[in-house]
Amino acid sequence: MTQTAFLDTSVLVRVITRDIPDLAERSERLIQEIAVGDRTARLSDTVVFETVHVLMTQYDNDRTWIRDSLLPLLGLAGMLLPDKDLYGEVFDRWIRERSLSFADSYHLSLAKHLGITEIISFDRKLNREPAVRLIEP
Repeated sequence: MTQTAFLDTSVLVRVITRDIPDLAERSERLIQEIAVGDRTARLSDTVVFETVHVLMTQYDNDRTWIRDSLLPLLGLAGMLLPDKDLYGEVFDRWIRERSLSFADSYHLSLAKHLGITEIISFDRKLNREPAVRLIEP
């Protein structure tokens, strides 16, 4: 196995959209190496957020398509992402609660996951999770 490298948004976007054939093919080979355990890749939450943003704004994809395209990649054992098990709930919330941004969906899911029962905000849309109470400063 090779050393873990940081995986950038551009690779995920190329493998999902396949819009640039040469880069898509190279990205797919890398993902296959990760899938079979020959390689590991470290991601950050910002990579996930940027990928969602790019797929929505630059490629005009809907929320369900983005979830169905991205979540299996994040789920690969060789994709190292803290709290990656949280993303199933984040995507489900984001699809179900159309007025929530991806970030708001993440914040509510993370607060619930961490056992935090209050979220401090002026954003009343965040009052959607029974386990997390919205309070204003």
